[in-house]
Amino acid sequence: MKAIISNRIYMDNPGNAATKFISNQLTYKIPKNTGSKKFNTIETIRNYRLFNGGMISIPQGRTDLIPEDYEIIDKRVYNSVPFPKPKYELRTEQIDVYNQANDTCFINALVGWGKTFTALHIAHKWGQKTLVITHTTALRDQWCEEVKVLFGMDPGIIGSGFYEIDDHFIVIGNIQSIVKYLDKINKEFGTIILDEAHHCPATTFSQTIDTFHSRYRLALSGTMIRKDGKHVVFKDYFGDKVYRPPQSNTINPTVHLVKSKLVLNPTVSWVDKINELTQNEYYRKYISELAKFHIIAGHSVLIIADRVEFLEKVKEYVGETCLLVTGDTPTEERHSAKEQLLSKTKMCVAGSRQIFSEGISINILSCVILAVPMSNDSLLEQIIGRIMRPYPGKLNPIVVDIQFSGWLDKKQNNDRLGLYLKKGWDILTV
Repeated sequence: MKAIISNRIYMDNPGNAATKFISNQLTYKIPKNTGSKKFNTIETIRNYRLFNGGMISIPQGRTDLIPEDYEIIDKRVYNSVPFPKPKYELRTEQIDVYNQANDTCFINALVGWGKTFTALHIAHKWGQKTLVITHTTALRDQWCEEVKVLFGMDPGIIGSGFYEIDDHFIVIGNIQSIVKYLDKINKEFGTIILDEAHHCPATTFSQTIDTFHSRYRLALSGTMIRKDGKHVVFKDYFGDKVYRPPQSNTINPTVHLVKSKLVLNPTVSWVDKINELTQNEYYRKYISELAKFHIIAGHSVLIIADRVEFLEKVKEYVGETCLLVTGDTPTEERHSAKEQLLSKTKMCVAGSRQIFSEGISINILSCVILAVPMSNDSLLEQIIGRIMRPYPGKLNPIVVDIQFSGWLDKKQNNDRLGLYLKKGWDILTV
């Protein structure tokens, strides 16, 4: 009996009992939050496939489910290529992970630890032609910059009109473009790196990863917890090796709990609550004044929200020193915004939550104003991580947490407070 490992693991019929065991291990029943206490729905994920004759296929990461008496035939792709010598060395805490990462694995490290830098060193160690998959063009461009800094050479690019896979030891692509070329590239790379890998349970990401025959997979993320519960499938795609290095190379913030006396409308849906809040002219000016206060104190300020119209008005009220960066901001303008902030010709950026939770790192930022309440700890931690990176001359970072005063709002206030206390951050009520 044989098990062939390629893009997935394909096994001869293991018999009824083993098939039942394997299918049970790869079946996930995940409760879905319907907003109703009376009616709950269950989403079922089955990460196995049955074929005529009893053959079964399972995700590549689940070698633990191959019966012990099976002959394993490894048909995964090796594509060895020469790498330039890295120009910069790893820090001590990164070397520990680097030394252990000898096969497919997941690096779960917080913002500021240096996941990108370490992953590139690991790719160099493995010596395989490497594809880095990102979920935004902003992240793709950031990876391109890191490759050039570390290796002194430009990577190939897939996306934005480019399809550059020949004569490149590393190729960086955004998922939306990569899916167009899967039939051409699924056997091209010996290593796949998936950035922000907590997106993997989404259908597009999981199907894409499942297509590649690469010998090595490396997953990177600041969180292994998804609010929808689908993080249970990570092991299927990346195996059971998870490295969780302690936080390092960051500066703990001080949290300012700002009592606003504002109440979110308790009679409407969450979406409508946020719409009402962000359309409130008083609140827009309130946030703008908070930003001005911290700018005068010398901070480079990040204002975070997920409504573009709100961000546009806040930028207008803060004035010339404020920039706007959203998902619609062209790449060139994002680069320009970063340079203006680093040079201190601008002192503030009004940015969309999606972009700054995962897309853009500007290390000089030292103050974040959470203009819209968040209930997701992982997302909140990623946002705050943007101001925790060290930078020459940077002020100690500050988190401005707006405390709303309604009886329903207090639970969210307390949930966020719980995270801050868990992290051991200093907290002031202002």
